[in-house]
Amino acid sequence: KGPVDLMFNMAQYVLFQSLNPISTTPYIIGYVATYYLFIINLNNENKLKIINYFMIILTFIMYLSTGRLSGSVFYLLSFLLMYLIWNKFKISIKIYIYLLIFVLLLFVLYFYREYTNLNYLGIEMETNIVKLVGTHFFGMTNFGDLQSITFSNQYIKDVKLMFGETFFDMTRFWLNKIPFIELEPTSIGLRLREYYFSHIDTGAPAPGIISEMIINFNFLGITIAMFIFGVITQILRKFIDPKKNVFNLYKYVEIYINL
Repeated sequence: KGPVDLMFNMAQYVLFQSLNPISTTPYIIGYVATYYLFIINLNNENKLKIINYFMIILTFIMYLSTGRLSGSVFYLLSFLLMYLIWNKFKISIKIYIYLLIFVLLLFVLYFYREYTNLNYLGIEMETNIVKLVGTHFFGMTNFGDLQSITFSNQYIKDVKLMFGETFFDMTRFWLNKIPFIELEPTSIGLRLREYYFSHIDTGAPAPGIISEMIINFNFLGITIAMFIFGVITQILRKFIDPKKNVFNLYKYVEIYINL
């Protein structure tokens, strides 16, 4: 029913998309065009124009309407980081305040999405703020990877350590796309669901790198993962100098935000 209605029902974006499948290519074009114009103006004049601000806000709202809250906030944050790095701003209280604003924005958006979801279902929102925060952030999201960390730790006690076996789960996913090949999909989330929640109609917990390293190598795996992450970031820092040119700046910010 249009963009305004979509913003009031952002939690139902996936549902609407499945009922009325349309191409999301214009979204991607919008993000790319906004980045492209931004780095051009940054490089040529080091001065943003009204069109830059307009496109950033517009595409942020577009991203937000899909219900991808972290992605949309990080997308918005990337422009600020590129501007600060390019202009060699030093870390100060002002920078920390900017970052705090983005964190608070993310919290507000999480609650807004929850409200739109419950409103769509005709359910009243919980008024106890402590219970609401606890239920939403630790029971309904992947905040801190707490659910999968807990069950991954229990899984190695009840079953076994996987010793890197889960690293090949993605291989099954891609092999299944080849005609005449049908492999049973596996993942940490599916393993945990089948072992602990097979009697309940529920989705699989979405694990992150911490829980994956635990289920493979116990807590020693976390140290290994941190070491590998440190090596990768050092290599990126060495070979991608964000102050050399705007293309490096874009790559640098995008890589670190996604990491």
